[in-house]
Amino acid sequence: MKIGILTIHYGVNYGSALQAYALSNFLRKNGFNVEVINYIPERYRISPYFPKAKKNWLTNSLFILARFPMIFLRRKVFSDFLKKNVPMSKLYKNIKELYKDNLKYDIYITGSDQVWNKEYNGKTQDIYYLKFVPENSIKIACSASFGVSRITKKEELLEIYEALKDFKAISVREDSGLKILQKAGIRGAVQVLDPTFLFDKDSWVKHFDLNPLITEPYILVYALDNEEKRLIEFASKIAKLKGYKIALISLDNRRRNKKKVNYSFYNKSPEYFINLFSNADYVVTNSFHGVAFSINFRKQFIALSRKLYNSRLESILNLFDLSSRLTKRENDLDLNIALKEIDYNEIYLRIEEQRRKLEKFLLENIGL
Repeated sequence: MKIGILTIHYGVNYGSALQAYALSNFLRKNGFNVEVINYIPERYRISPYFPKAKKNWLTNSLFILARFPMIFLRRKVFSDFLKKNVPMSKLYKNIKELYKDNLKYDIYITGSDQVWNKEYNGKTQDIYYLKFVPENSIKIACSASFGVSRITKKEELLEIYEALKDFKAISVREDSGLKILQKAGIRGAVQVLDPTFLFDKDSWVKHFDLNPLITEPYILVYALDNEEKRLIEFASKIAKLKGYKIALISLDNRRRNKKKVNYSFYNKSPEYFINLFSNADYVVTNSFHGVAFSINFRKQFIALSRKLYNSRLESILNLFDLSSRLTKRENDLDLNIALKEIDYNEIYLRIEEQRRKLEKFLLENIGL
């Protein structure tokens, strides 16, 4: 049996790459022939960085050329990781190429990550709804995310219904996703964990056998949306009280932030991400996958809400009764909450229960 996975594997960030790795490798370990369909939309390729408009063409070109080495390195880090660790098909750049190839997998899986976030995916949304696959194909959604907390437009809800009505099985990552599906008229969907939970901490560490990068206690900062400065400020307050060093992992080399931490890791491969999370004493993040790995690895942590798409953070924190660990953007850090120890004894029992639920969903619905 051959399975084709359509996901946002090349989002040029750690979560995208690691969720694709986790799902594909879990299925391979269970005896399935798996490929990630290597569809990379234009927004993740180099071309969008080059100006198309004539206005300020020279200025924009010089700016982009100055940044090109960093842009190229960032993409190479993730493409090398995926080539090494994830089974992939040939490259597809648009839906026409997917239709033309007439792909022949026994089962098609869409997910995880924000595969159904229309604001995010734009004109490529039909691809993540698997509209290109041959008629009567078996289609499954695994841990799919709409990214948003609600959808109210009738035409969009109808579009969701028409796209998903013939799926064999549907699972979503957030409780808000279940509500959206119900409103669209889709029944029988379930909420499951992100695929990165398919492996526990020990399994992740065994997969990427690296020696600890830092040998003294440290707080790890992982920030998206240019929020490093704010999160480093949070980390500094905690570090001062706990006596920890501060480490930063980032895909954006900002020298002013580098000077504010003890260790910095820029444009490093996902192996470094796993290494740093597994050995951290505390985590400060605004990333969904930053929170997911903190919980999966039983880390003390605090999260900061983002400008958009906070339903993802809220859902996973609510699932494990950790909503107090989320600090709203307009608020300062509450040290009483940040320093309160998370007791993972009961939480980890729930993680194991939810992990088995995800495994069961995949194995039962893939079986023919």
